[in-house]
Amino acid sequence: MLYAAPPRYRIGMIVPSSNVTMETEVPQLLRRQRGADGGFSFHSARLRLREVTPEALEAMNQSAADAVDALADAQCDAMVYACLVALMAGGRARIDETRSRLAPRSPARLVTSADALVTALRALGATKVTLIAPYRKALTAQVESTLAAYGIEVLDTR
Repeated sequence: MLYAAPPRYRIGMIVPSSNVTMETEVPQLLRRQRGADGGFSFHSARLRLREVTPEALEAMNQSAADAVDALADAQCDAMVYACLVALMAGGRARIDETRSRLAPRSPARLVTSADALVTALRALGATKVTLIAPYRKALTAQVESTLAAYGIEVLDTR
């Protein structure tokens, strides 16, 4: 009898409830990195977000601790808080505060998408970028301002 070996890694991701892409895109990207079997299982938790306003983003961000706790129950090996604009809209201070608040709750390594973006841009040596974002102009401007706080100049936005 054939059986599938259990996955080697459990990956957890926290996403806004209105996000309809991350839960399909991230496993596909991981499979490309790990090979056909993937070697992982994917677990997600959703945070309620009905509209993308500064107030709703802040409320969603403040509710993230319960999602971290729920993914910890699944004994994830790594977690990503994939709510980029909720963090970027609050600037560098919100990114730092959120990481400091959530990381100790997770027995696994927890990375925010904002930290991952800045880390990737720095690894590429990028100091100037063009930003394509699905956000309203005011939120895109806040993302631009946050990137500037990290020394990354946004030349143009769309």
